[in-house]
Amino acid sequence: MDRQENPVGLDDVFFSTTDDKGRITLANEVFVRLSKHPLEELVGAPHNIVRHPDMPAGVFRAMWDALEAKRPFAGFVRNRAADGSPYEVLATVTPLPAGGYLSVRTRPMTEAAETAFGLYTEVREQEREAEESGQTRREVAQRTAAALSEALGVESYERFQWGLLPAELAAREAAGATLPDAPVVDAADAADGTAATAEAAVAEMITALRRAHDLLGDWTHGQEETGALAEDLGGLTARVSEAAGAGERVRAAAEELDLTGPQRTLLLAPLQIWANMHGIVSGYLGELSGLIERVDRSSREALFSLALVRLQTAAAGSFAVEPGAADSPESLTALYTALKAGIDSLDEQVTREERLVTRLNSKAGSVARIMEPVQGVIAGWLNDTDVEHLTGGARELVETVTAAAEETRAAAAQLTAASGSLSALARPDVTELRHLVAEVEDALQRATRGW
Repeated sequence: MDRQENPVGLDDVFFSTTDDKGRITLANEVFVRLSKHPLEELVGAPHNIVRHPDMPAGVFRAMWDALEAKRPFAGFVRNRAADGSPYEVLATVTPLPAGGYLSVRTRPMTEAAETAFGLYTEVREQEREAEESGQTRREVAQRTAAALSEALGVESYERFQWGLLPAELAAREAAGATLPDAPVVDAADAADGTAATAEAAVAEMITALRRAHDLLGDWTHGQEETGALAEDLGGLTARVSEAAGAGERVRAAAEELDLTGPQRTLLLAPLQIWANMHGIVSGYLGELSGLIERVDRSSREALFSLALVRLQTAAAGSFAVEPGAADSPESLTALYTALKAGIDSLDEQVTREERLVTRLNSKAGSVARIMEPVQGVIAGWLNDTDVEHLTGGARELVETVTAAAEETRAAAAQLTAASGSLSALARPDVTELRHLVAEVEDALQRATRGW
């Protein structure tokens, strides 16, 4: 279907909760409107009541693999309304602490949706052929789940969604999507014990949610810096490793030189030492590369989690001002519960990331300290070597070593600086976020009593 014809609007944020078997327990007004099913028909029904026949089973296999591992899921889904009309969403599904799942859906905003839905058509056709050949639906789903990751060019669907959700959320906000404004409530009315008391509590809740949303945005910018520095460190480590690899090339070239006696010893002995020291450095660089990869992975995962929590914050704010929200306070409770669990998870992720960054910075410092004598050896050798009297292969060898030494020195210096910048990045303090979430909970309780 044409993305422009999708009936899901920019400000449509709809959600549902299901039990562990996928049966719908709660649904908001936006879901009812777009699905074209009455609320009483949705509640108690399996969530596949809105499943479109063109959706590959492999997508849902990837979803259940994530959920059964207690991890959230994000992906593009084409649903079918009660009258058969399609509507497309970016769907997120999160396990709830007490069991069951929360799904928040929005309009797809990036070109990745075009790619995904086009791929779904091809994959679904393959599934139909496999089913007709006698394969079970489960077997087909497992195969196509793996095929989807391969077709998307990623090592796993999980890694794909880490980039997908932050990009979708950024595009949505760039298009103008925001949390609703808090309703204006007269202070005298709010204190008179009527429904205005609940309205005042909702206003306070939305104010706290907006502040939390902004703080999470600041946190996102910090994580983006972490990811960019980790990427830079990966490139710099590769440069140092490449330069260090010149040691083995120089060793091999030196053995081919037609030199004898003291001249050979004076020229080649320092190079042998240099090459051996570079071999030691290479081991440290391998460990450093492993740490950089782990920091990069941690940063991408945290960006995904931040986008998910921000989306849930937007869902809570949108639902709080929906007509009929007073009839379903348990929906806000579910959204609040997911929000609180998400912040707890983010706190744990940041703590793990801090430990990794500390180890990475220490290892980068070790590499720099080991490189110093290596650089000293070769600098002294270059200073003492009478290049003017060298010919042929010997001169070429000195030129190779000079270039490698300069590249190693420059890359190692940049590596140390980038590692220091990564370590110096301000880490988010979740204390204020926890205070805001507590304000949301307090306002929710007062709103519920008022309703």
